This record gives sequence, C-alpha cells and structure tokens, in this order.
Amino acid sequence: DLLNQISSSTDNEKSAIFADSLAVLYDELGLLDSAASFREQYTELLPSTESYLMAGEAYYKAFSFSANQENVEKYGQKAREFFEKVMESQPDNLDVKAKIAMTYVSGSTPMQGIMLLRSIIEEDPENKVALFNLGILSVQSGQYDRAIERFEKLTSIDPENVQAFYFLGVSYYETNQIEKSKSVFNSILEKEPDETVKASVDSYLELMQ
Repeated sequence: DLLNQISSSTDNEKSAIFADSLAVLYDELGLLDSAASFREQYTELLPSTESYLMAGEAYYKAFSFSANQENVEKYGQKAREFFEKVMESQPDNLDVKAKIAMTYVSGSTPMQGIMLLRSIIEEDPENKVALFNLGILSVQSGQYDRAIERFEKLTSIDPENVQAFYFLGVSYYETNQIEKSKSVFNSILEKEPDETVKASVDSYLELMQ
C-alpha cells in the first residue's frame, strides 16, 4: 500500500512520509539495503542536512552488516556521499567524520581511513566513535595492547558501552591477563540482557576455567 501511495502521490511531503515509513519497516525486517534506498528517496523529496544524515546512517548500517566485499564498497561509498553532504554544513561533526573514515578503511584505501581516525583523536582524544573503531582495527590486526589502550579509555568515558567492554575483555584474554578478562566478562553478564552476547561471553569464561 505504501509503495502504491508513493507512486501515485504528487505531493513531495506526503511521498517523503511514505518513504520514511517504508524505510522504518524494511529496517525492522533486516532488509537494510532497501531501508537505505528509501532513506535516499526521502532526501530526493525533502533534501536537508537531517535527511542526508539519516540516509548516510542507513547506508552505513547496510555497509557494516554486508557479508561480501562488493556490497561493503558499494554501501560504504553511498554512506560516504551522504555523510560528506552533512559535513558541508557541519564541518566539526567528528562522529560523522569517523564513520567516513571507516568507509575508507573497509574499501580500497584503508590507510586513508586510518589516518583520518588518528587525526580525529588528535583533535578530540575522547571521541567515542574514533576510539571504538581504532580499537576494533587493533583487535583485527592482533595489536591487543593498542586495543586495550583504546578500550580502557573508551569504557572510562562511556561506562554503558557493552561492546567496548566485550572487546576489552577479549583483548585482556589475548594478552593473558586472565583475571582482568574474567572481571570484565562477569560485569557484562550482570547487566547485558542480550542472549547472543551472553553466550559469547560464557564461551570465553569457559576457556578460562
């Protein structure tokens, strides 16, 4: 019904509302590429910094969950295009800048992204998005000491960030700091309701028995 209403409507504002509703529905169904496509359609009907940001975030989500490199690069490029539109009116938005950096990291010019993340940390040493992504990159490259440095800082500024605590626990485990790892993982079990996260934490705790 919403698709029919979009195709038959001549009112941009109404069509944008329909596109927004479809984007929400597709996102709830996990069809992230379709959700992003309707966010993009929304920007064509009602262009604004806010709509560009929403489209960028939708494509970034699709980019983050893509299973193959072709989609990673395609959605990463789309996310970057919309984020760069946001940066035109919000040049100091470092969170958006950090997400732009990650689209480079996962594409054909990873060093460009890494240098961009480092420049963000130089400008704002407590930027949560940049700290998290640099920590993840350190884990992926096996530089667990650097990962610990990033995640310790991030968890001190953002004590509710379960993902940061999880990767801190992993990094402690990988550097044989078993008691610290146990402590972090047990603290996650006390406050994290997500069963998938709990199962992953339990698997690490079993390894440390």
